[in-house]
Amino acid sequence: GVFGQLNGKLGPVRLFGGAREHVTGTGRNFFSPSAGLSGGRGPLRLRGSVYRSFRNPTLNELYREFRAGNTSTLANDQLKPETLFGAEAGADWYGEKRRFSFTAFRNELNDVITNVTLTTTPTLITRQRRNAAAALTRGLEASARQTWSDFTLDLSYLFAESRFSTRERIPQIPKHQGNAQLTYARPDTLVSFAVRSFSLQFEDDRNSLLLPGFASAQAQVR
Repeated sequence: GVFGQLNGKLGPVRLFGGAREHVTGTGRNFFSPSAGLSGGRGPLRLRGSVYRSFRNPTLNELYREFRAGNTSTLANDQLKPETLFGAEAGADWYGEKRRFSFTAFRNELNDVITNVTLTTTPTLITRQRRNAAAALTRGLEASARQTWSDFTLDLSYLFAESRFSTRERIPQIPKHQGNAQLTYARPDTLVSFAVRSFSLQFEDDRNSLLLPGFASAQAQVR
């Protein structure tokens, strides 16, 4: 492939533009442009970008068949690359002891590679990797950090509404994800406690197999 990028500055605003021509080796070329800007004053910064990208099917998706439990998944050597067009905008605020970040995004996907259910019986579910309908993902991401002396609190949250054009949710993507971590750090001591949480999601493309939400906790002393 060939890649190029140009950066510039217009007063307090920084601009960039980039492009990549990628030769996939499967008889297809793909052009991926991107552009964005950022600017701020004092601790506040605003930013935005637009981009186009793609993902080639992996060797596993093209050729590897596998079975897990009563579910058999077939490969597909006719898969086409996934394509994406996206845009995002956000703001960052950086202080001496605290910082905040917020990003809203929208991604349009075409030829999404997913496991499509072909047949279902009481003893066997057969799926095949295929290029499914178009999909749309919209959401926001937020994070914050606060420091008090030797303590640091980190919080983050991700909301993602990801659906095929047929309105089914994309498998294995929860709408809500969150993380919280409190850390005590000195030159010879580190103590931390963290919790991660995920809302419910679906295992299959038909949204018939529900995976409940869950949370995990971890602690570390060193």
